Amino acid sequence: MTDESKGVDRPRGILSAADRRFLRGEKKYKHRQSLLKRRATIRERVVNGILDFEVLLTELSENDREKIVDELGIRAPEHSLIGGSYAAPSGVTDAIGFLYLLHTDREDFLTTVDHAVKSALRHRGEAVTDVTTRMDIERADHIDTEAAIVRALQATGDAPADRLREIPPGNRWLTGDAVARRRREGDE
Repeated sequence: MTDESKGVDRPRGILSAADRRFLRGEKKYKHRQSLLKRRATIRERVVNGILDFEVLLTELSENDREKIVDELGIRAPEHSLIGGSYAAPSGVTDAIGFLYLLHTDREDFLTTVDHAVKSALRHRGEAVTDVTTRMDIERADHIDTEAAIVRALQATGDAPADRLREIPPGNRWLTGDAVARRRREGDE
């Protein structure tokens, strides 16, 4: 997938260009009702987009799936097994990450993955009796938020790292999740 296809102005998927601008903080609403309506519309589209995967799994031809694989660049050399690790294109990785976040329990997610893989293989006509997925998560004691933000912005090209380091620590902005958490905890 090209950088251009990841942009805000690419054709509509689950999200419209306006939805992407809103979620990235590039579009503001003056009226609370407009903001709430936009958020509700996005949630509705996400739900219906996820439900559409049943139709895609059962009805989309293998030829169409192959063309999607080619367009996403899943077979590209940079996404192959190198040194025992696999790096899928960001859209695929992000989709799986988003679905993981929708699950409240890791075991529930793994059960979903097991059923999904079994269903996909059976759809292909493969005889499968069981699928077992295992996930090991090693958590760090402390996350260097500043370093993570710098790496993320460098990767996207949104801001040079040296400019971020010039900002005094008390004035650095927080990620959306951190702001929401601080609001819930009454810190802001």
